[in-house]
Amino acid sequence: MTDGINEAWDDYEKSVSVEEINKKIADANSFEELERVIDSVKTIKGSDGYIYSADDLILKIGSVRKAEARVDIITRSHGLREKVSQLFASELIEKAKDLSDLKNKIDVVVAVFGEQMKGSDGTPLDTEIVKARIEMVVNQRGIENLVTANYGLREKALELRGMALAENV
Repeated sequence: MTDGINEAWDDYEKSVSVEEINKKIADANSFEELERVIDSVKTIKGSDGYIYSADDLILKIGSVRKAEARVDIITRSHGLREKVSQLFASELIEKAKDLSDLKNKIDVVVAVFGEQMKGSDGTPLDTEIVKARIEMVVNQRGIENLVTANYGLREKALELRGMALAENV
């Protein structure tokens, strides 16, 4: 069975370049788009040489999306793990209802990542500092640039600040 999958991968690789797959994955703006890309690719060869079927990858992505598994179950090939991480964090953070909820969601993101969140430049971020900076921005004791724009954190902090101001009017 594995030989058949490897042959299918070799045939597919000949028709679609690695760069095209990388670009399609990088350009996905939602889990739904990413799943369509993966489904169209049919299989992805992992960095370890293992051939992942689209169905297997979509199931794994679903587990990460529900915070049932860490993101390290997703292959790094084609930037897939990074894309899943980005989409997961952005989607979860967008759903935060208030500052306390946002801080809890940041903890979930870190647990699913199995490592620190990263700034827009890829630098690891200390979770407690991220939370403190968001609180400063929400409470207007700081400036927006204290919070990374990555994962939609700055946008969410500004949204929460606007909500807090509206409540005080």
